[in-house]
Amino acid sequence: MPVNTKDIISNELYNMAKVKNIDKITVKAIIEKCGISRQTFYYHFRDIMDVIEYSIKKRTEKILKESLKKENPKEVIRIFVDVGVEDYPLMKKLFESRQRPDVEKLIAGAFRSYLYEMVSKNGIKKSVSYKELEVILTFYAYGIAGLIIESCGAPDVDRETLVEQIYSIITDEISIFPERR
Repeated sequence: MPVNTKDIISNELYNMAKVKNIDKITVKAIIEKCGISRQTFYYHFRDIMDVIEYSIKKRTEKILKESLKKENPKEVIRIFVDVGVEDYPLMKKLFESRQRPDVEKLIAGAFRSYLYEMVSKNGIKKSVSYKELEVILTFYAYGIAGLIIESCGAPDVDRETLVEQIYSIITDEISIFPERR
């Protein structure tokens, strides 16, 4: 089986990030741990942020693929919540780094991809233009991502309650705005 150098580098960064501030991790430290040359690193990645982006995209692709197999939206939300809780220590370090805006964009992008697939597959309640759909998807993606990021760091997070709350929001069961007449 061929060795995937990108995955080796990505996994090493992930392991290092568990114990070290992201901004303090260097290409030199990664190549030493991986036993590769600097040239090999730069053949696969531009910089540390490129490795982070690859890692997050790879993880979100896996989650997205898993979530698209589920029929029940609550099961999908549960997947995202579980990942949020399990990966929170790493996410916290990423959010404390200079890469926070890029990381937020990548995480929201994962939710947006899922929501887009669901809308493509199931449609939506009422007819909207493409531009309106883009705004709706972006709103929900960043909202869900933010809620999971904020909630999953709590030591007493109740995953099932969080799943129910997110489900209620996206299915319009709870709204802060009264119905228009």
